[in-house]
Amino acid sequence: MKKFRIIAFAVAMLMLTASFVGCTTVEKVTLNAVVTVVVNGDNLLGPVAVEVETTADEPVTVLLAALTAFDNNEIDYVADEYSITSIGEYADKTEGGYTYFWEYTINGEKVETGRAGTNQIKEGDEIVFTYVAESTEELIKEAEDDEK
Repeated sequence: MKKFRIIAFAVAMLMLTASFVGCTTVEKVTLNAVVTVVVNGDNLLGPVAVEVETTADEPVTVLLAALTAFDNNEIDYVADEYSITSIGEYADKTEGGYTYFWEYTINGEKVETGRAGTNQIKEGDEIVFTYVAESTEELIKEAEDDEK
């Protein structure tokens, strides 16, 4: 009889826990932004309006908005949790003394710190990704100067 009470109590606790888990809801957050992708002065994408859905726990970042735009428009990309390394056929690379990479602006302002996966955006922000080429030698010199 004692085993039955223990089992009955355990089942009741399990059901009670399951009912609380079923009742908890994750607050969704929706943010609207505009994303554009530019290569050689031409728009590869956009400007396109995107509606980014996430949870209150997860901030809306440049990366999340961009990936939403790419997925919605069937644009191939390669990204990690912090940045985009390839959009369509345009990938980060070093070739012929130049380094090619993706940089972005938010509302026309070049972002100097942080990365796409950490920089948060606000309602209505306009994000422009541009494929740029910089002299590899100059980039190395700038990096060395920054270390001093």
